[in-house]
Amino acid sequence: MTEHGRPTDALVVFAKAPVPGEVKTRLARALGDAAAARLAEAFLLDILDRAASPVNRTLVVAFSPPASEPWFRAHAGACHLAPQPAAGFGARVAAALDEARSLGAERTVIVGMDSPHLGPDRWDAAFAALERHDVCLGPCEDGGYYLIGTRAPQPGLFEGIPWGGPGVLGATRDRAASLGLSLAELEEDFDVDEVEDLRRLKARLEGDPAACRRTREALRSVDLG
Repeated sequence: MTEHGRPTDALVVFAKAPVPGEVKTRLARALGDAAAARLAEAFLLDILDRAASPVNRTLVVAFSPPASEPWFRAHAGACHLAPQPAAGFGARVAAALDEARSLGAERTVIVGMDSPHLGPDRWDAAFAALERHDVCLGPCEDGGYYLIGTRAPQPGLFEGIPWGGPGVLGATRDRAASLGLSLAELEEDFDVDEVEDLRRLKARLEGDPAACRRTREALRSVDLG
């Protein structure tokens, strides 16, 4: 906190409106559009519930598409809403960091809506890492990352990255090194993209019975084989 009580940390949730046929498309191929959208909505709302607690942190929801703002106003609670620009992924991340900075954030952590099992403990670890490092990454097993945090917007960090493939994490590490940025990494984990990931998610949540009520309900409604 600043001396005036203004939060100096911002948690940004990258979110897409849970519209059938437009979210979790890999899951939809196995489960159908409606079931995939129900899961996406449950993931997102559970993440937002878990993100709403700290009073010393600004919560930002960077949402898409811009036309979905009424849905987010109805479901996202007391947070700052920021539409994602019509741009590539790197530019959208950079815009979210700029938005957080404009709200007074000195440290910003961005998470997506694909890992509802990774909550406050992981986010707190990222903010703690940013006390000593310029950048923090949460590596994913698929070669991407489930979390990124910075102490400044760092737009150059997102240039020349092969978005959407297995080389994202390695390219981001290399880019940070080329910019002279110190880098911390959290524990490797997984995003939920395929049915097998849902099975892993269900097993993970069995060890944390108080977390993710909506996700548990949504998982009970689908056949995981």
